[in-house]
Amino acid sequence: IKTILNKLDRLSRCALALQSQASKHLNYQEAFCYDGFESFSYSQYFPNNIGVLVGADSQFLYSIDYTTLRRKGRMTGAQKRKRSLIEERHKVPKGSLTRTVRETIADLYQRLTGQGVKQADLFSDENVVYKNVLKRLPQKPLSMKHQRVSSRLSRTHHNPLFPVNYMDRQIRKDNSDHHRETVQFAKGPAGMGIEAAVLE
Repeated sequence: IKTILNKLDRLSRCALALQSQASKHLNYQEAFCYDGFESFSYSQYFPNNIGVLVGADSQFLYSIDYTTLRRKGRMTGAQKRKRSLIEERHKVPKGSLTRTVRETIADLYQRLTGQGVKQADLFSDENVVYKNVLKRLPQKPLSMKHQRVSSRLSRTHHNPLFPVNYMDRQIRKDNSDHHRETVQFAKGPAGMGIEAAVLE
């Protein structure tokens, strides 16, 4: 079984590399949607954010990014102490989410300008990280209009974020590592199964 899993992992990486190369030749003539969903690997002390960039019309997956987060939310005293012990050896760099989002958006910006696109629309939720990254983008030669959408809106076809919400749903639905409150979870970032979920 280990041999099969290893082969599947290698094939998935080849498929992602091929998609990355092919996407350089795409004709970018649509708006884009970007959002991140949170999961974890190894244990809940290692949460992460999976950023997904898709086409607003085509629902084509343009990019996936990954960053490890610091565990947050309500914790007992014992859990806080355990987090402190873990962070003595595995401290999450400050601003890791901002850096990852900036790299993804900068890559999109470069691809659009490379094709001579003058204006583009990017939809996201109201996460302040997205706002701060987008407002620092140069407005020449490309003007990227950032349109923020409330996460409280119904996730229907009429929601501007429907394409990326649907992609998130597919990942969570088809991959048990990302089911909410799951008892099955990835043992590490490489085993999170994102490739298989989005390439189905």
